[in-house]
Amino acid sequence: MKRSQEDAHLDAHDGTCSCQICTRRETRSSTYWFQDGTIVIKLQTTLYRLYRGKLIEQSTFFAEMLEGHDFAPSGSKRRTIDGVSLYELSEPVSTGEFEALLWVLENALNLATGAVEFPYNNIPLLLRSASVLSFHSVLSYAKEQLSSKWPVDFHLISEHPQPNAAYVLNLAKQYNLPQVRKRALYDLLRSEVFGLSLEVGQPVGRGFHEELRHDDLIVLVIARHKWQKEWRTLRSQPQGLKAIRCFANRGKPCDVQAAWFAKTCSRELLPEGLLDHHRAFKGLSEINWDSLCSGCKKRVEELVNSERVRVWKLLDVWFGLTTPTK
Repeated sequence: MKRSQEDAHLDAHDGTCSCQICTRRETRSSTYWFQDGTIVIKLQTTLYRLYRGKLIEQSTFFAEMLEGHDFAPSGSKRRTIDGVSLYELSEPVSTGEFEALLWVLENALNLATGAVEFPYNNIPLLLRSASVLSFHSVLSYAKEQLSSKWPVDFHLISEHPQPNAAYVLNLAKQYNLPQVRKRALYDLLRSEVFGLSLEVGQPVGRGFHEELRHDDLIVLVIARHKWQKEWRTLRSQPQGLKAIRCFANRGKPCDVQAAWFAKTCSRELLPEGLLDHHRAFKGLSEINWDSLCSGCKKRVEELVNSERVRVWKLLDVWFGLTTPTK
């Protein structure tokens, strides 16, 4: 398609031109136009009047862009609005991404005190803008926010998988968040079809317009096979079960292995365990070992907890997050 002369004119200018073609499409931000602001940032067709010192203090990108530059790259005197210099932001961020960043800067104190909470759905916007524009402290905050929503602590994991795990998985890989990556992979692992959509006419595996990548799907298939093998062993003869000896002073010693097999082979535990590590161990921890003496009962409960920790660490190996130890 042939581009208009107007489009060509807009591309040729870098914040120096104040002709009608350059200015008639511009709109001032209704939220981020501060009357005492000391700099105007133009992003696409939106103008933001902000505080130069705050941008320089928070961002190495803006520090390099703004320090001592009164002229545009073309060498022409920079355009001003109401006596304030205008800088056009050419970095590939959207207005939504930039405004998510500005929201954090303006609400920093309220965020620190807990008076307000950053919207969860805007975390990807914040991650990208803070990364591209080198707001390092904001980027750290965004990573912490995402990590808090996808915890790996066993006691904080929800009963059901969280939505959009494929999307979060790719965010975690992009921004080097191994714990979030583990939790996203785990939620995909315990989903019946790894979070894939099998509805006719629907794009397969899309959540927030993101696909589950082929290499991740292979990892999940292998991990599920290994977990199901572990679960079958756990139900029949877990490591450490034979080592439990009954030291009851009276009566017949406890038959720990028989009690274990009788309780763990219930129909309720079998299907849940094959799919979901969390629900499997939750089910094991809720078993009433009433046929055992107090000493054996305590050791069986300790065994369940140690096996849960062991298998949870194995997930790191199965997911490729760590290398196996000899």
